[in-house]
Amino acid sequence: MAKKKHEHGELYLHAKRELELAGLSTPKGQNDTAMYSTTLRLIDTLERGTKTEFQRNVVIEFFGALARHVEIGSITDNPEDWEPAEGIAEGLMVNKRNKVYFSRDKGISWVNSADNTSGISDHYEAPPEKEESDASTETKEDV
Repeated sequence: MAKKKHEHGELYLHAKRELELAGLSTPKGQNDTAMYSTTLRLIDTLERGTKTEFQRNVVIEFFGALARHVEIGSITDNPEDWEPAEGIAEGLMVNKRNKVYFSRDKGISWVNSADNTSGISDHYEAPPEKEESDASTETKEDV
């Protein structure tokens, strides 16, 4: 049986037209080709994977933050999230999840060097150890 050809939706067609109007559909170099084709693949994936505009907007916000290496959860005092800020100042630590957060008290409080805000980290409690009989039930769809 022949596979049904995928039809692109309204969002994909809009993105393709905008990229063409911006001159990215006739690439002048490899960077333009990558921007054009990667953007269209991402739009197609987004359009196929979401059912509502609300879902699409949430995915866009998460993706944008994650693609810029920004944390989407709270900054915590989890020791695994903090490392020494080598070569900057003795005792200063930097957050591994987002390098704009610094701490002098092992992550209990922080300063955001990008906007000069400060705050108290959420307390991190390690999840209970899994017993060997607790096999993971995570599937590709869950990821």
